[in-house]
Amino acid sequence: MKRILFVLVTIVMGLFLFFSVQSTYSSSKKMLFKQTLYSQMTTDRILRIEGFSNSKTLYAEFEAIESIYISSLDERYKLLPVSYQIETSGTYEYLGDTYTKYIYKLELPEIEIDYYIKSCYLNILLKNGEILKASIGRLSLMKPSDMNDFSIYNQYGMNSNEGHFLTTIVLDIVTKRPLQIESVCYTVNHCVELSISIEHQKTIEISMESDVFYYQQTALKIIYSIEGTLYSQTVDTFKYFEHMTNVIPENSLNRIYVID
Repeated sequence: MKRILFVLVTIVMGLFLFFSVQSTYSSSKKMLFKQTLYSQMTTDRILRIEGFSNSKTLYAEFEAIESIYISSLDERYKLLPVSYQIETSGTYEYLGDTYTKYIYKLELPEIEIDYYIKSCYLNILLKNGEILKASIGRLSLMKPSDMNDFSIYNQYGMNSNEGHFLTTIVLDIVTKRPLQIESVCYTVNHCVELSISIEHQKTIEISMESDVFYYQQTALKIIYSIEGTLYSQTVDTFKYFEHMTNVIPENSLNRIYVID
């Protein structure tokens, strides 16, 4: 009997501690960042990063911020914006909390080469010395090319099962001369191999590989050959779809930072 009573007391105490910790965590000040693939051209000078806070925070107060920049975790790769703005954009629900969305609009410096950060972080340094280093996903910036052997008169994307990243891109292409599409890259380091000949006009479908990050828009680098010589042409950043919802999906693609 005493053993049963001891077990019951232990369980009750354990539940009490669990819910106490959960209550403390739920009432703490937090910021959320979705893990996203940022894939655009170097000529797209504004990088938009979305952050969510369940309370008023100095990390979204322009006057309280000393500097903002993006980098790899070890800061071997680092981009300092020319300037930045912070905008407020509605409220969102996540795990019982209400979050305000903040958009960090960073004006990027001029970049003359393809630029890639596999694990990208937003760094916000406050004037009081505190710093938030938040994982935001992956960054890919593609340098435009001068080639114009083809044009795209229609493009659209699809996402399977109403997911949060592209699974298929469809391009209607018109060429100036016969060519063969060899591959299509949707980031600097991620390409889909193809072998499609186009005499004048054709619709091509690109199946995107599974990814661990959200992505709804991308620039494209199309690698093609003409009479055995390889060329590449970069297609402007295009937004294929946007989920219109005020509920943040509850999955591992979100990173929560307690900022008490």
